[in-house]
Amino acid sequence: MDTSQSYHYLLNQLKVLTIDSVVEIDSMGRFYNEKENKIMLPLNDEDGIYAGDYFFPRFAKKRASIEYLTSYWLKSTHKNLAIVLGIFETEQEARDYLIRKFDSYPSAFIIESEVYIGCSH
Repeated sequence: MDTSQSYHYLLNQLKVLTIDSVVEIDSMGRFYNEKENKIMLPLNDEDGIYAGDYFFPRFAKKRASIEYLTSYWLKSTHKNLAIVLGIFETEQEARDYLIRKFDSYPSAFIIESEVYIGCSH
C-alpha cells in the first residue's frame, strides 16, 4: 500500500483506509515504542518468547497492519516500514483483492514472498 521510515505517517495512512471503510487495522497486540524506535509486543505479553519484540503476520488473511518491509522483501532495509493489507496464498488472489478494494490507491503494490508458516517457537 505505502512505505516509509515513519511509523506515524503510515499510521495516519491506515486511519484513512479505516475511515473509508476499506479495511480494519489488526496490530496483533503490537505497538510502536517511541523510546526504542520499534514495533513490538508489550513486555508483559503472554508469549514470553516474543514479549518486547517484533514478529510479523505469517498466515493468509486480509488484515491491515504496519510491518517491517524486510519481513516480506529481503531487498529492503530494516528501517523501512510498509502498510500490509493482507497475505494471500496466490498472486491472483492478491491481485483480485487489490483491484477490488484498493484500485483508487495508486501506491498499492504486491510483493511475492516466501513466508514460513510453521511454529516459530
